[in-house]
Amino acid sequence: KAGWRAFNQAHHDVDGLTEVSAVGYNAAHTVAVFYAIHRSGTGCADEGFEVLHKTRGQWRRSPDQGFSFAACN
Repeated sequence: KAGWRAFNQAHHDVDGLTEVSAVGYNAAHTVAVFYAIHRSGTGCADEGFEVLHKTRGQWRRSPDQGFSFAACN
């Protein structure tokens, strides 16, 4: 907890720490997958895989995949 207190004092506008893995793509580069975890000093953590699909030149999240930081706010 002392480490989080120091983190919160130094970065008072930040609600935690987010880590993101390397991104993996399918052969056609139309699907991207990565893993992310968000941690806060309150003990809250949200993690999971994000799946993105590229359609008409834009990346969009798959609506039934991934996670939300809402649980930690």
